[in-house]
Amino acid sequence: MEPIFNYLKADILPDNIAEARRIKTKAAKFCILYGKLYKKSFTGPYLRCVTNREAYDVLKSLHHEECRNHSGTRSLSNRAITAGYYWPTMRTDSQNYVKLCDKCQQFTTVSHLPPESTNKTIVNTLKKRLEAEKSEWVEKRPEILWSYRTTPRRSTGETPFSHVYGSKAGILIETRLATARSENSNEELDHLDERRDRAALRIQSYQQQIARHYNKKVWARVFKINNWVLRQVFQNTREEGVGKLGLTWEGPYQTTDVVGRGAYKLRGLVGRELHNSWNALHLKQYHF
Repeated sequence: MEPIFNYLKADILPDNIAEARRIKTKAAKFCILYGKLYKKSFTGPYLRCVTNREAYDVLKSLHHEECRNHSGTRSLSNRAITAGYYWPTMRTDSQNYVKLCDKCQQFTTVSHLPPESTNKTIVNTLKKRLEAEKSEWVEKRPEILWSYRTTPRRSTGETPFSHVYGSKAGILIETRLATARSENSNEELDHLDERRDRAALRIQSYQQQIARHYNKKVWARVFKINNWVLRQVFQNTREEGVGKLGLTWEGPYQTTDVVGRGAYKLRGLVGRELHNSWNALHLKQYHF
């Protein structure tokens, strides 16, 4: 939160345009009072922004010392907000603190997470219902959308609904007859930034996993200068009037320069340079 404090106090921004824009957007939720950084809370009072060391002292006081009650992760982070404190990783730090608490580990209940294959069961059930009542797909559409919007995504760990609105989806009756969960919805909004940042990191990690899985099957084509290669024939480079029996590779060409990651400049047999560079995906080694 130091970049936000520096921006609000002295209008200091990083040179990176994207990072500067991000800080400006986040700074709208903060203000400086008596030389300290405060966050505007959805629950009412301003929240004092604390450092990592101060955050540990807050959690220790609420969980172990004079205010102790050995509550769970959600309750502990919400109590920190009620006490008037804020830091970006409240929910994560509360989870780690409770996880390392000796008494909480001894008296915790055994939780059984639902298997991920449950999602497949839901999807298959929806497909069966649509196949059995194809003419009533309009009536089934709200149910399908509700299931989709309230099912956590593997890439983010959050439901699409909570990722957009900052809280779990509720039923219509809760708008008229409030429950304890709906009464605490504003406290959930104070954790929205942390949940979105965590989802962004999870998406990045998920994309890296997909890339590693894909790259295992990719055979990289690397050529050296003066190697002879054949170039793939495309529709715009194919001779007119040639049907399916035409050439699929043409050349040979000689590589003259590496102009980028996997891109090469080519020269024909008569020494004529080709204007465009060609990716290695569309080239293959030519053997004399």
